[in-house]
Amino acid sequence: MEKVMFLVKKTVPAAIILFILMIILSIFASISSNKPLTVFGFKPLTVLSNSMVPVFEAGDVIITREIDAEDLKEGDIISFYNEEKNLITHRITSIVEKNGMSGQ
Repeated sequence: MEKVMFLVKKTVPAAIILFILMIILSIFASISSNKPLTVFGFKPLTVLSNSMVPVFEAGDVIITREIDAEDLKEGDIISFYNEEKNLITHRITSIVEKNGMSGQ
């Protein structure tokens, strides 16, 4: 039992330090690439305007993740890049077929 406790005392702090270093490196990579930070596939984003009130207000932090476009449906809230490469968050109000493909 003492050996197990010794291993736990040695490995847990090392794992925590490694996790913190990974997050710090991800933050620097995110800043240098001008893309949102991704941690285990999730991206925290800050809402910049009140266009989504009452669901989100300016300053709220939301957590996003990538999903397949086929899984989207009306009412879902999505974040996407527009033609000007700005990150936008809005609710899907309708999905229409265009040239045999679904789109917003």
